[in-house]
Amino acid sequence: GYLYLEHGGKRSMDVVKTSDVMSYPVECVNAVETAKSIEDLLLSTTHNGYPVVDKESGQFLGLVRRDQLVALLECGIFASDSKSNALEEGSARPNPSLVGQHLEWEQDPFDASEGDSWLMESVHQFNGQITLDADDTLPKGNFAAKVDTVVALRDGKLVVLLADDDREKIVNIAAIMNRGAYSIPEGCPLSKSYRMFTALGLRHLVVMGSEGKVAGIITRYNLSSHFLEEKLKFKLP
Repeated sequence: GYLYLEHGGKRSMDVVKTSDVMSYPVECVNAVETAKSIEDLLLSTTHNGYPVVDKESGQFLGLVRRDQLVALLECGIFASDSKSNALEEGSARPNPSLVGQHLEWEQDPFDASEGDSWLMESVHQFNGQITLDADDTLPKGNFAAKVDTVVALRDGKLVVLLADDDREKIVNIAAIMNRGAYSIPEGCPLSKSYRMFTALGLRHLVVMGSEGKVAGIITRYNLSSHFLEEKLKFKLP
């Protein structure tokens, strides 16, 4: 089930670069996106975290989680118009309507043994219903769920199905992203990435390439013994 990582890593990791084991290419999101692009992203990917980048420069700005994107769409938190980037930080306040609420799943329920660590910790199933844990980093405010927006679990991932008239609305992801997300240069020894990941209890570690652009991402799976031995073609002592 939940992948356990030993603290400290192994000396053999000193000769391996972080870029050798990172996942790439990475699905990134722009600081400002249409609701449709987020809906499509959630439906087409299985990731639970996405680097946020500047649309013009490609510079890394922060990290946003799947559940945060779901909450933005489910609560209908849109910028005022298509030219606006101006959903101010702090304007979105706790308890989006999906938090602590029961949601009906579609298709088969996910198998927790295959789930990502966030999914296993934060999404709970009981008697055919789904409950999300409360989380201070989710959008905040007294928002009611949009009656024509559907939130569901499909193939083990949270997705949102929007009403047609909401798809072209603008979402300011920068307002809720984690601006202090950790990153590491792609040329750093894997041992350093491993120690940072385990010591800080991270779920995602963004790997940076040249000119401040995202080159890849490290998750708990990338640091598991099984994955490393498969990827590196030698057994870690």
